[in-house]
Amino acid sequence: MSVLRYAAAAFSLIVTLFASAVWALLLPASVPAALAFFLTGLAGFAAALLANGLLSRRGDRKGAHGVSAARKTVRATLFVCRLYSLLLLLFGFLLDLGVTGLFVALLAPAVSDRVPLLILSLLLALAVYLLAMFLPVMTLVKAPPAEEADGTARIPRAETPLLYSLADRAAVAAGYHGAFHLARVFGPETAFRAAEERDGLSVGVPVAVLPLFTAEEVYALLVHVFARAVHRDGVLARRFRRALARYDCRTDKLATFKKPLFSYADSLLQEAWARYTAETSARTVRDADAAAARNADPQAWIDACAKQLVAADVLRSPCRAVDYEMFADETPVPDYYTRIAACLDEAIRREEAHLRPILLRTLGASDAEPSLRERMEQADVPDFALVRRERDGGFSKEMSEETTRCDAIALESFEGGVWQTLRETHKLFYDRVIERYERAQKAGTADEYLYTQALRAYFIVDAKKVFGVAERALADQTMRTEAECVSAMLLCRRDHDAAADALMHVLQENPLYAERLLPLLHEAALRTGDEDAVMRERAVRERALEETAAYQKDLRAVNVTEQTVLACDLTQARLAHIGAVLLRLGSGRAFLVRTDTLCERAVYAVIADENAVDGTTRALLADYLASISLPAESYLLKTCPAGSPVMQAAQKTGIRLA
Repeated sequence: MSVLRYAAAAFSLIVTLFASAVWALLLPASVPAALAFFLTGLAGFAAALLANGLLSRRGDRKGAHGVSAARKTVRATLFVCRLYSLLLLLFGFLLDLGVTGLFVALLAPAVSDRVPLLILSLLLALAVYLLAMFLPVMTLVKAPPAEEADGTARIPRAETPLLYSLADRAAVAAGYHGAFHLARVFGPETAFRAAEERDGLSVGVPVAVLPLFTAEEVYALLVHVFARAVHRDGVLARRFRRALARYDCRTDKLATFKKPLFSYADSLLQEAWARYTAETSARTVRDADAAAARNADPQAWIDACAKQLVAADVLRSPCRAVDYEMFADETPVPDYYTRIAACLDEAIRREEAHLRPILLRTLGASDAEPSLRERMEQADVPDFALVRRERDGGFSKEMSEETTRCDAIALESFEGGVWQTLRETHKLFYDRVIERYERAQKAGTADEYLYTQALRAYFIVDAKKVFGVAERALADQTMRTEAECVSAMLLCRRDHDAAADALMHVLQENPLYAERLLPLLHEAALRTGDEDAVMRERAVRERALEETAAYQKDLRAVNVTEQTVLACDLTQARLAHIGAVLLRLGSGRAFLVRTDTLCERAVYAVIADENAVDGTTRALLADYLASISLPAESYLLKTCPAGSPVMQAAQKTGIRLA
């Protein structure tokens, strides 16, 4: 396919240059024809830009109902996007002919030798081609970025013959008859997954949790993975992933240039794919569950699902104590995955009684995954066991050897300063925050930024102290922190009965936390068994998301200029807190102003000298201002040169903070 794409690009370039050469050789060129081509191509691009701009403002369309309808929508969307790209190719070609033709027509009477004119017209055609047709052509022919091959990811069949024998049996039982290979999934992953690759199906095996399972449990999980691969439309998924990569206007390096022409196509593809996966994933999972329970030992299948849920619960972010403990060492640990497996095994043995009722009412990784109870009912299994029972000594030995190999791979990956970078992220940063907070607390100088940072750090390091920090942060009503939010999140992580009420209260006070807290609220209601909280969460979801969308829309419309800068009207206490934080962060010269906006909410901007604010400080300031924003009172960061009109206006009317 890549050869055909590049052939299409080369062919379009050859046709463009050939047409330009014909214009140059058939002198004198037809001015009306060249003008007609030019105006047609220009009008086509203008219409495409206008249509893209108008359609991009439309909201999400209603989703299709049913798997077949969703599949038809996906295919129709692909067809529409390809037709749009072909039209842009045509308009680009006409625009190129028009510009080149006008160039030839204007210079033909003054040139006696056709060779220089031919060369100039070809160069002009190439320039216009690159400018006017680059995006459409690349949209048609650009392949998705290829992932770099990692030699350590694949599990050699010779090293794990027993594991591959289970995979061979599972593939046959699930009805998968294509090529496949097993691949290591590094990190704190807990789920077995499959992905289509050029040389067949790649079945990802999470190395961190592999030692927890028995051979029968691994077999059941592999049957489930292969069954999911059989039941989903892999060809359509690959085609759509390629289209998403070509029209990507969010993360692609050419996103800035592609947005004027392809932002609506990108959003259309994203919406169609979201509807398709929503409609098909539930059915695919249900069919795969039935295949696993039918072709493997149902008890082993349920036990494996329970262990996966427990492992995901122990390793979930941000409460990954195992990371914090391991990165306490200054040098890389030689048994990274062995420690993770041991931590999981200990957690399962220690918390089995506590987690048993939670597992029976908690959803899996997403809403598309059925609960453990639903899977038990489908498999007709009355109970489950979490304690590992492996009677196959050969399989246990093979898994132990595989974990040792993964330890060695991890140790090698930690070289070259990687371990120190991870240690900084997982441990040292939190230690420094706690040290600064405790020192400031003793001196009585702790500000709202330190309180917010300390809450997050204690959340990772020592959750027992979070509530004490929160109480001190909430004692001063003039300070603004995330104390209630973090406390509610911690109650959710502890499966406390008050978690749902606490999260609901935070959402009512500040709907801007909706995106972060709604999934936790849903999870807390399920984990604590509070059916009333589930209904309340559904009721508050729509309102909170609407308020968040309106808030973000208002902020996008804010334009800080010298004409929109107004005098600040905050209290002295609020100004003192903001000034103390800016002074602590070392932001240089900064002024607080109120901006003149059309929305009802008050919007304040901290205007800082861009030469005195580095990238790290800018990120810390933006994070702080976002954390103290409320629905009715928002804070933004704007950096500009010292002598700019905005900075001069801020100096005259604003309040100097640092």
